[in-house]
Amino acid sequence: NQGEMAEPHFERAIRLQGGMEPVFKTHFQYASHFFRYGNQLYAAKQYDKSLKALHSAKKQLDLTIGYVHGADFYRLQLDVHINLGVISGETGKFAESLEYFD
Repeated sequence: NQGEMAEPHFERAIRLQGGMEPVFKTHFQYASHFFRYGNQLYAAKQYDKSLKALHSAKKQLDLTIGYVHGADFYRLQLDVHINLGVISGETGKFAESLEYFD
């Protein structure tokens, strides 16, 4: 599927950008990709895959600097955490769910 097909291209772009995240914003764009992909998987009721994609989005956000991206970064970070919390709760992972709302 297209969500998985994009991943090697983002990985390559991250290697190519080096330390130029403020210019190319590859980690941020990769996080956005994982967020959208996770939402698609959630809509398709593929909850475990959705959680995996959202965890990947969180990891990419953790690898970038929030203030470089401004409000878009913080909005995406909030959305990722909310979705992780909601889906974790829906799948019975209540302790994990509460961590995202803390």
